[in-house]
This record gives sequence, structure tokens and C-alpha cells, in this order.
Amino acid sequence: MKKTLLKIRWFYSALFVLLPVTEILSSVTCAEAENFDPIFRRISLEQGLSQTTIWSMIQDHQGFIWIGTADGLNKYDGYNFTVYRTRHNDSTSISDNKISVIYEDDQNHLWIGTAGGGLNLFDRVNRKFIRIGDNASEINLSNNRIKTIYRDDEDILWVGTYGGGLNRYNLRETSNMVFRHSNDNLQSIPSDRITCMVVDSYGFQWYGTARGLTRFNPKNNTFITIGCGPDLLSHEFINALHLDPDGNLWAGTDKGLNRIPATFVGQLAEGRNADSLLSHVKIGHYFHQPDNKNSLSNNVVWTIFTDSRGVLWIGTDGGGLNRFDIKTGSWRVFQHNPFNSNSLSNDRIRTILEDLSHNIWVGTNNGGISKFSNRPQKFTHYFKNPSGANTLNDNIVYSIFKDGKSNLWIGTYQGGLNFMDGRTGRFRYFLHDARNPISISNNSVRCIRAQNDSLLWIATPNGLNRLHIPSGKFTRFFHIPGDESSIAGNNIRTLLFTEKDVLWIGHDRRGLDRLDLRTGKIKNYRAGNGKNTLPDNRIRSLYRDRHGDLWIGTYGGLSCFQIGHNKFINYYYDERDVNSLSNNYVLSITEDKDGNLWIGTFGGGLNKFNREDGSFKCYNEMNGLPNNVIYGILPDAENNLWLSTNKGIIKFNPLTGQTVVFDEDDGIQALEFNTGAYFKSEDGEMFFGGINGFNRFFPEKIRLDYLLAPVRISKVRIYDRVVKDYFRSNDTLMFQYDDRFLTIDFATMDYSNPLRNRFAYRLIGFESNWIPCGNVHQAAFTGLEPGEYDFEVIGANHDEVWNYHAAKLHIKIIPPFWKTSWFQLPAAFVVLGLLFIVHRVRTRTAWLQNLRLQKEVESRTEDLLKINTMLKEELKYRNEIENALRRAREDLEKRVL
Repeated sequence: MKKTLLKIRWFYSALFVLLPVTEILSSVTCAEAENFDPIFRRISLEQGLSQTTIWSMIQDHQGFIWIGTADGLNKYDGYNFTVYRTRHNDSTSISDNKISVIYEDDQNHLWIGTAGGGLNLFDRVNRKFIRIGDNASEINLSNNRIKTIYRDDEDILWVGTYGGGLNRYNLRETSNMVFRHSNDNLQSIPSDRITCMVVDSYGFQWYGTARGLTRFNPKNNTFITIGCGPDLLSHEFINALHLDPDGNLWAGTDKGLNRIPATFVGQLAEGRNADSLLSHVKIGHYFHQPDNKNSLSNNVVWTIFTDSRGVLWIGTDGGGLNRFDIKTGSWRVFQHNPFNSNSLSNDRIRTILEDLSHNIWVGTNNGGISKFSNRPQKFTHYFKNPSGANTLNDNIVYSIFKDGKSNLWIGTYQGGLNFMDGRTGRFRYFLHDARNPISISNNSVRCIRAQNDSLLWIATPNGLNRLHIPSGKFTRFFHIPGDESSIAGNNIRTLLFTEKDVLWIGHDRRGLDRLDLRTGKIKNYRAGNGKNTLPDNRIRSLYRDRHGDLWIGTYGGLSCFQIGHNKFINYYYDERDVNSLSNNYVLSITEDKDGNLWIGTFGGGLNKFNREDGSFKCYNEMNGLPNNVIYGILPDAENNLWLSTNKGIIKFNPLTGQTVVFDEDDGIQALEFNTGAYFKSEDGEMFFGGINGFNRFFPEKIRLDYLLAPVRISKVRIYDRVVKDYFRSNDTLMFQYDDRFLTIDFATMDYSNPLRNRFAYRLIGFESNWIPCGNVHQAAFTGLEPGEYDFEVIGANHDEVWNYHAAKLHIKIIPPFWKTSWFQLPAAFVVLGLLFIVHRVRTRTAWLQNLRLQKEVESRTEDLLKINTMLKEELKYRNEIENALRRAREDLEKRVL
């Protein structure tokens, strides 16, 4: 048995966390902690939660999340909830719907305390509850309002109640002892109303009560109580207790947070006198200070928790969630913002949990659960902060450029040109001023390109601008009707330098300009009826490849302009040709280090161009790409392509086709990005802009989450009837032959972003090959033939890191009785017997028939012989008559003659 609840948690962590995370955690700096800005994902009634007041949460030994609410016990696998409620006249259901505490002991028994129905032990195999309360036959608890549960090494179950004191139940002997407050005994528990409990590393139990904090010695059944006072606890009503990794004891009260040093806990365990220790050991007090943002946000503290980084989280009643970095002494407060769906759902915090994937779950009062990732975010995000002075001035980013001094130039929708000093991080803004002719011509900046270290060229919807960086002065260039030496139009979308003094200008509806900066001459190229023209005048992207050809992306197709030959070669989408360009709306073009040309489209996905035959290979949602809108494409040193889309940033491996999707949980500015807002600097840093600011990152520093979350089979159903929802290794399920529709649900115990988890399964005996099913977390089978099968499922976490240790289930389909050996063998003997009898009868019948035929033949033969004799006699008689007549005739003839 583990000595503390903390050690139990680390036991579970060691069981599932198969790869070390120390390298990741050690990379978190104090600065990152200061800038920590979590995105809260809400889990409430819409997702299947039974009620929005959360009193208790744990993650069990298999990885499932159990949630105690004011209306039912919930089991959650990241996709679906299973809700357990009390049922009238069913003693195997849970005793009460108000779930106050959930506890799993080191033998994986699940204990559930209720707010009025006593204690329950859940039989997960049979899906039944064993009720333990003051009306139970074996255990008479002192009170049915359960607040704390703990099982020690000697199989003693310690149950703290709110009103009935402390229960000591011996599971081996089925006996119970109750510790109550006594006014006559100073060493008794200070109050029968117990609220919380922890066990220190010395084996002593600490209980929070309505009248102070008390330490219980289970060896001699004595209590040592600490009351409230200026040098003691800040308030006598204790709502929460917590032991941090350093052994400090934290107590949350109705009036502030208290820190009892580990030295006090240790010396008290050694037998030192508590009053003597308290005289020189200072208890730290933390209070809400209205004028100090770096303080506790509310004095009523309901829950305390230390995460895997050693950071303390404090949940308050109305003040939201507090993050306290013990090492630096810095505070951050996170509260509900009705205008921000990514904020905390409610400011009344009841319970906090960190799962094995380092997500923090915050259970609230009437706000359900707010969950956020506690891992370092992969991408740096810059956005407009209304409360801060040094930020972007507009969240919609259209263009980004990093100069040779590491300064950033950001083009926005309405905020003009933003400059961020690469050395100081300070922002400066260049805005249009109608009264100032040397200001930028428009506040919407579509593209930024550098001619040299001193000159930037900026495209806007109202002309072309040249910025002289040292002076901060803009020179404007506009279209002048009738003047062929001016630019073709004012609405400019993109720019490109192909030589030091040659600037290509892509217009929104006026085609393409070539501007020679040495001579000032401009040549315009437009779409027309001839073959050697642009496919469309709406230019969206420009790129020059290693061969010197200029590639132009338009809203009417893709064009390759061979500059030396002054020749356009155009490519279009053809619905009859699968090897054609997949969509005519071309947003982005780039070339990888192997010389492959890649084209991003609006709605047609990603295209790879084959220079030899002019064909295109398309990657889209039909063959694995998560989204068909490709705003930007940037290749990294390992030839991966980084794509900005309408579903976040995608890392795409062209060799394998594998994709990794990054979303807001990773620090992405938003799922939606913008055309033209992408840039790769000479040092390899990448930038993508969208509707909520921009991101910057070095691809080689983006580390995937290699925590191998276990895969679990969560539920098996026949039609809509749940057959089983708790599985152990090598479980076997048996079904009848007429159970025609079998559904198996499964989940990866990574709750970071379940929609990004991936699965593959197989049913050995039916199909030996793995069947990838994406993020679909169930498999259905119909009409399985009688026999035995092995179902296996593997899964990948939110970063598509696969855990190949499969969850397995043995399935046996029982054949109908007429197909069983016990029926078929006797049936075979019966059939053989019947065949033998039939054979004997048929043989006897044939013999009798032959006998009758033989007698009939003999009789007929005798009759024929008689007839033959008669005929012979008749013939003899006739012959005699004929002879007599013949002689008479001869005698007569002689007489006549």
C-alpha cells in the first residue's frame, strides 16, 4: 500500500508513461510560466455530462476519468459518458446521485462516497454497486454524508463523514470503529464534520474539519489539533488539504490559504510537541488583496493541487483558478470571461485533476469541467491584447517578413504595418494618415518584400508603397489613368523580387506588372484571348523556381512564365483529367530542396507538379490531407511541408503521406489562416498568420508528445444493448449465433484532443490486415460465422505517435445447437441407424418382391407348358386328320381313273 495519495498517483503514472518526460519538463523556463496562457476546453451537458456541479474527479488504473456530480457518477473515455444513477427498488444501483468523493485503492477497487446515501463499492465486472451505509447489514457507518475515503496497508478503510466523525472499518474482520469529538477528551477529533484528508509520508493522517486541522496517529488512535489564530491557521473551517512534493502541507480555509512547512510535519512525526513547534515554526498565510493582482483571487479556498511541474493550483469559491509558482512566488489568476469561450467556464472551483497526458481538469460549481493542456505550447503566438500596450494592434494578419536584423514586419487588415524590434520585442506601428503624404497609403497591408536593408516594398489595396526604414518615410505609387508608366492598378495582392532591381507586382484584377527599378519602366501582362497570356488577372501568389521560371497563381489557374522566352505555359483544372490541376484557385507555390514544385489551392488541396509530363498529383481530404484549403506552404530542412489551412497548421511528409495536425491546444493562433501570410527566414524560422495574430517557430524544435497513452476497449454492444464496459487483459466474450450486430467501442487514454487520436483494428479469424479508421473510435461487425476471433486495436495520441501495444478481446460466437458436436454426433448415429433400418426394410421388401415374381414366373411357365402340350396334341390331331384326308383323296382319285 502506498503511504500517500501522491505516491499512488505516481504509481499510475509510472504504469502508463512509457517514455521519459524530464527533458520536456526541464525545458520549461520561469518566463514560460509567467506567460502561460491556457485555452480552456469545456465539457458539459452538451457532451453528455450528467450535471454541471462537479465534486470529485479521478483517473483510474486503466486511464478512464471518473467524475462525481450532484446528479450521478460519470465515466468518461474522451468521447462518451456512461452515467450511473440510483434506481428505485434496485439495491445494485448506486445509493445516491450526489457523488461527493471517488477513490480507487491500490487493489483497483473503486469506492464512491455520496452526500446522503453512504458509501458504495463498485463491482465493475458485473456493473453493480455494493451499498455500505448506516442501514447496511454488515457495516454501520456513523453517517451517510461521506467526505473522505482512504485504504491503508493493513486493509483498514478510513471513512470521514460530515457529521458522524471518522470511521475505521477493518475489511478483513468486517468490523467498524468510530472516532467522534468529545468535549471531555482533548485528544479526540475536534469536530464530527470532516471535510478533507491527506496522508503524509510518515503514515500519519491529516483531517480538515469544521473546527480546525488535526493529525491522526492510526497506531495509538490519538489526534493532535491545530486551531486558528494570528500565528496559527487563518480560519478554523478547513475546505481543502494538500501535500506538495516537498512535504509542505497546504490548507485551504474559508479565510485564505495556509502553508504548514514540511519541517513542522516531519518534526511532529518524530514526536516533538505541537505547541512547542508552533512557537517557532511559522505558518504561511496567503490572502486576497483587492489592490494586488499578484495575490490570491478569493479567500474561500475549496481545492488545492500540485501539478507535475511543481506548480500549485488553487480553486476558489468565486475567484476562479489561481496558479502559484512556489519557486518564483508569482501568481496568475484565470477567471470566467462571458465573451471568451476559451476561458474558464465558472469561477467557483470544486476539484482539480491532472491526467497522465498532463491535461488539467477543473471541476466547477454549475459550470461543468474546464480542461486545458499543461504542456509547453509548441508555437509562439502573437496577438492583440486589449489590456497590453506592447502587442499587435490588429489580430487579422495578412503578411509577415523578417529582415536581416531579426526584426519582424507584420501586415494587418486594418492596423497598418506593425514593426516588432527583434532585440527588445517592442512594437511600433505605421498607420495611414490622410494629412501626411509620407505615411503608408492604406492600413491594409497585403505583402511585404525587401529590396535591401534600407528599403521595403509594401502592397496595399490602395497603391504600392516603398518604405525607407532609417527615416520611416513612405513613397507612394499609384495607378494614373492614361499613364502607361504607372502601375496597372492600385489593389495589389503580392510582390516578388526576381533580381535586385526587378519587382513583380501581382494585382487583384489588373494582371501582372514587371517594374524595373533602375529605369522605372513597367510592363504589364494580362489575360487575353491568345495562348501566350495569363490565365486570369486575379493574381494571388508569385514564386521563382531554381530554373529561373516565374510561377503565377491566379484565381483562374496556374501559369509558368519563362522569362527568357517571354512565354506563358498555363495549367487548368479539368474534371475529365485526374492528372490535371485540382483547382483553379491557386493560393501558394513553393519548391522543396529536391526541386519538386508544390501548389496550394482554395478547395482542391495540395498539388505536386511533375515537370517531365506536366501532370499533377493531388493530396486532399479524400486521400488523407485534413483540409483542402492551403493558404501557405513552407518546406523545412528535412523536406517536410508545413501548410497553413482552415484546420490549423499541418506538417506533411511527402514520402509517407503522413500528416500531423496542430491546433489551438498547441498554441496555434486559430484554425483559420490567411492567404499570403506565410514566410520562412534565412535561419529557418517559419511564420504563419491568420485571423487571431500569427505564429512563429523553428520546425526542428517542434517536439511531438511521445507519451504512449494506453488503448482501451471501452464498451461492447449487441445492437444498442451494452454487454460489457469493463475489460481486463485476455477477456473473452461469448455471443449467440443470432447476435447479428456487434459493436466495439475503444479509446486512447489521451484526453488532450480526442478528435486528433487515431486508431487501427483487426479481427483475426475474419481479417488479418490492420484496418485504419482515422478518429472513428468504434468497429462494427455483422453476421459473423460461429467460431473464435481475436479483436485487436491500436491507437495514436494527438500528435499521431502510435502505441502498438494493442488492446485485445477474445470473441467466441456460439453456433446453433444443430451445428454443435454434442448434437451432431448423436444425430449422426441416429441417421446411420435410420439409414440401416431403411436399408434392411428395402432389402426385405426387394427379397419378398423377388420371391413373388419367381412364383409368378413358375406358375406362368407351367401354364405355358400346358398350353404348349395342348397345342402339340392339337397339332398332332390336325396332322392325323390331314393325313387321313390326303389318303382318302388319293383312294378316290385312283377309283376315278
